[in-house]
This record gives sequence, C-alpha cells and structure tokens, in this order.
Amino acid sequence: MRVVTLLFCIMMVAVAPAQQEVWWSYYPQDATYAYATGDGVAQTYHAALRLPARYAMPDDGQLLGVRFKLSTLRVSDVKAWVATSLPDGTEADLLVNEVPSTSYNESLKMYELRFSKPVEVPSDGCYVGITFKVPEISADRNQAVYDENPLCFVNEDVPQKDAFYIRSDKFPYWENYGVAGKSLMMQLLIGGRLFENAVMSTDFGTHQAVHGETVSVPITLKNFGTATVRSIDYAIDTRTRKGQEVHFDLPEPIEGIGSRAVVQLPFTTDTYTGNVKKTLRITKVNGQANETTAQSSGALFELTRRVQSRLLFEEYTGMWCVNCPRGMVGLEMLEEDFGDRIVGIAVHNGDPLALTEYDFTMQLIKGYPSALINRDLELDPYYGSTTSVPYAVKDEVESALQNALSPAELDVQATWNSDYTGIDVETSTTFLFDSNTANYALGYVLVADDLYNENWRQKNGYAGNTYVDDPNLLPWTELPQWVTGLHYNHVAIGVWGAQKGLSGSVKAPLQAESTQTHTHHIDISQNSLVQDKGKLRVVALLFDTQSGKVVNARQVALPYDGPSGIADHTISSPDTRQPSPMYDLMGRRITRPSGIYIQRGADGKMKKILSNQ
Repeated sequence: MRVVTLLFCIMMVAVAPAQQEVWWSYYPQDATYAYATGDGVAQTYHAALRLPARYAMPDDGQLLGVRFKLSTLRVSDVKAWVATSLPDGTEADLLVNEVPSTSYNESLKMYELRFSKPVEVPSDGCYVGITFKVPEISADRNQAVYDENPLCFVNEDVPQKDAFYIRSDKFPYWENYGVAGKSLMMQLLIGGRLFENAVMSTDFGTHQAVHGETVSVPITLKNFGTATVRSIDYAIDTRTRKGQEVHFDLPEPIEGIGSRAVVQLPFTTDTYTGNVKKTLRITKVNGQANETTAQSSGALFELTRRVQSRLLFEEYTGMWCVNCPRGMVGLEMLEEDFGDRIVGIAVHNGDPLALTEYDFTMQLIKGYPSALINRDLELDPYYGSTTSVPYAVKDEVESALQNALSPAELDVQATWNSDYTGIDVETSTTFLFDSNTANYALGYVLVADDLYNENWRQKNGYAGNTYVDDPNLLPWTELPQWVTGLHYNHVAIGVWGAQKGLSGSVKAPLQAESTQTHTHHIDISQNSLVQDKGKLRVVALLFDTQSGKVVNARQVALPYDGPSGIADHTISSPDTRQPSPMYDLMGRRITRPSGIYIQRGADGKMKKILSNQ
C-alpha cells in the first residue's frame, strides 16, 4: 500500500442531546490532517472498522447511519454495509446500503448516509464498512495521486486494533491497519438510549520504575457518554491484588462523546521486581458509577535501584559524504560536553574505515549524516531533530540522559595478552530485577582514535559556502571540497555481536543484584585498521535482544606500555610553524595540534595548518 499526506478541514456537527443520537469515531473528529492510502491501480476496495458491543450505548443501542471520507470522488458502486464478521465477498451478511452520489456532503467533504431503518447492534458487536470501485486512474498526475490512494485515515499515537481493516482486488485478504496506529476516517451515527457518564481507557504499555519511587503514567481517556467528564474514580490492581479506589479531578474536562484526553496518573512500586502487571479500572465518572466497562492493562518494569546509564551515540558517516563534517563536529562537541556519560562511535560506510559487520545498520537510518541513540532514536548528529538549529543535538542527548533508566549495571575491564596481539575483555553485569528468562546479550566494539592516512580525502560540502554563519561549522567553509590530512576519532575498527549481541553472553535466570561475568577475546593481529595501540578503547553494549535496543553501554581505555604502539603508515612532512594561539576546526582553543588546525600568525591573520603530531 502506498501512502500520501493530505490536508482536510473536518467540521464537527453537534447533535442535540435530547435526540439521543450522536456521531462518533475512533479518531478525533476535529482532526485537520489526514493521510490517504491505496494500491495505485483501478480496482474495488473494501474498508471497515469494528463497533464493539456496548460501545457508548447499552444493549438496546442502534446504528442509524454512516459517513466517511475518500480522497477522490471518481468512484462508483459505493456501498455501506454492516456485518457480524469481515465478509469474504462484496455482500455483507447483515445489511447493505447503496450510497448514491447525492449522499456527498459538500460542507463536510464526506459521504453521509442515514440508513432507511435503524440497525440493532448485535450483542457481541459488529463490523461497519464501505465498498467502492475506482474505475480508472486519471491521466492527470495531480488527480491520479488521489485515484491511486482513495482511502483516508488519521495517524494515532495510541494504536486501536479495530479502527481500520482493508481489503482490495490486488490484495484479496483483510489487513489490520489499526494495529499500526491508523484509524479509518469513518464516523457512525449511533442512537437509542446512550450512556451519560461513561469513560474508557486504552492500554498503557510498560513503564520503568525504581523501588521507592512513584512514576507518572500517561493514560488516554475517551468519553463514551453524553456528559462532560470532569472527574473519575479509579483503582490500580497489581497482578491479582485489588487496588484502593482513588478520586481524580481532571485538569481539563473532556467534552462530548468521542472526545479524548491524556492524563498523568501516579503508579507506585511494590516489592516485586521485573515486569509487574498493572490493571487500571475506572469505577466512577463525575461521581456516578461508570456506565461502561473501563479496564485497561499495562505494566511497571520495576528495578531495585537507579544506576548511571550511559548512552550509545553512533554517528553514521563516510569520507564521500558532503555533509558528514558536521557529524564529526557534533560528536567531538558531545564528548567534550558529556564526557563518559555518552559512548560515541563513528560508524563509517563506503570508505577505507568501513566495517561490513555494521552494514545492517543502514536499514536503521534514513541517510547520511545520521546518528542513533541507543539504536532507538534517529536524529542528525549535529542538528538533532531540527533542520538548522546549531548543535541542537546537545539538548536531545541531555534529555535522553535524564530519562535513561538501565535494567543493569555494567563494568568492563580490558587487558593486553602477552604479545600484544589480542585484548582480553571481562564484563560484569549486575541486573536489577529477577527474571526466569534472559532477553539480553552483550556486544563489543573496538574503537580507535587519531587514525590517519595521507591518501584519505574527506568530502566537504561546506567549502566556500558564504551563507554559513555557525561558528562551529565556519572553519569548514575555509577548507577545500576535498580535505586531506584529517585525523579520525571514535572510529569503530572491530565489532562482535553488532546487531543484538553475542549469543549466550547473558544467561538465565537473572537475579536482582547478582553479578554475571562474561569474557571475550579480541584478536587484532590481522586488523589492518589498528595504527596506534595506545589509542584504542573497548566498548561493551548491553542489548535487549527482543527490540535490538541498547539499554546500557560502557567503554574503557586500553593502557599500552609495550613496544612502539604505532603501526607503519604513511604520514606527510610536519609543518614546523606553531605560533600560538591555536584552535581546532570547531574554533576551540587547543594546546597540542592534531591534523588540521587553525592558528593566528604574527600578522594577525588566521591560517590553516596541517600537523602530524
């Protein structure tokens, strides 16, 4: 299915409460942005949502009509139907209504149909859907994009599994788009005796917590009654133990049926560790008994204590990449600002420093330059999630550090073997919870600093750019399009268990505050990227093997006092001019030059100098 983004103006039509009928939907009816999807061909489509039993109404509720949005009006054979199950053919087993073109509501930009007679909603709920045909794709490409993607939906932060089902001639089986957070732009007119004080909540997932602390959990509440919701009473059950009822006044009222709001409810820890199931029950609405069953579930992942978690910051770069110099700048600045609170690794692609073992990560990023925090959050290594705010990545790293909560503490030791051809690594992992399973594993990365070769050339897209006024990037504007003489830091030159860690490196069961030890040998005898053995670091990564995310990281420098640690590699002749002061390419004052640096000469002019120190 292809997806295009569309802008719509959705209007809400209020229905007098005395009529006891109302339009409701899975998605917010005041949404202004929507998307459209389709198969890109002329064919017949079917789309549906499920109306659960007692959804905003007692057993005697009725379904009175339907309205829905399509991105194109170039359709035919439009039908609305109600069925007890998703139908295999075009005909539903309960009711089919033809939707004439005159049913199009111009003010709402939606098809709107009131059934000829009310449909009694079955006791176990039903499916409500539409069927239509796109007879041809327009030759006009501006119109064709709508013909090719006729079905409209709204993206939701909280997926609702029954909000969007789709089938077509090209894909003749029902697919559930609701589980991906998509809600079909369809509203149902329901009537009869509606609920007055009724609220439901959605499942709230898993949230980490530390013993002795209270964590605020975001809960999505949806009004299923005709009354404005101003307060709720709720209880939080822990596993099989019932919780105490608590009164909660909403910060803002939830107006009207179908409206929703997110509130922060306090969840407290207890004596358990690990994944502790929690059930939220909303017992009262506005002081009255909740008229619908409101029970949602989630969990607290409870830890014995809080440890200092370090973030993995992988910068994806390449010597061919025109904008990657800003990634080099970003990583250097992050290391200076955060020290060992982050573990920075430069992952090269398509150049002499690339590792094939890291190729899989290209599927995790959208392009270069890019960065991943803990293999989870993708962002620009300098601008962060913005497009042009200088060094905005700093704030996002700071936020990630504040919210980081690791399930285990790591300690890493690394030593040379007797002939300095290998490194013996020992990692101690202390988990902070109990578990009969071990969905974790350790991976290792060998990182080198100060890598240099006179033949390496870095593409520089900032060369001669007169529009750059960012002082951190300005030095690059004075360098040529291809920069030689650079010394590369943070470079991954070896990786083991790169994707989800090494199998068997963490063993079940996990016991809170009990330490496991894992040993790993790194052979560097054939590693052509090792230059200076005194400038190597070993990084240990703790993976969640189910998600592939990194939950903690630790690096250790590798002291070296053996024979000359510098391997043979070609360097250029040194430049002996070293007047002070000296600055690096980010404009910072330095005392020892390395690679290309900037200095102020006796004549007061700034000059670029290449050093081999």
